[in-house]
Amino acid sequence: MKKEYSVFIGEVALDEYYETDRWPGIADKAEVETLPAVPGGMTANAACVFASLGNEVKFCTALRHSEITSFLLKDLESY
Repeated sequence: MKKEYSVFIGEVALDEYYETDRWPGIADKAEVETLPAVPGGMTANAACVFASLGNEVKFCTALRHSEITSFLLKDLESY
């Protein structure tokens, strides 16, 4: 019997977040705090949610070799 799986084709990204006390206006400056970056990307997030529901998932994207890529792939593989 063949094992069925779903294929997700899209982007995986490193989402970066910042926090500030107020939203700056045009040509305004504001102090921001850099928050920890987390793996993301809409298609990658959807694939991880689908996998967490017990489905077999394959994910296809184009990535270059880097430390960030290794971090993103390790996170994807955990799902």
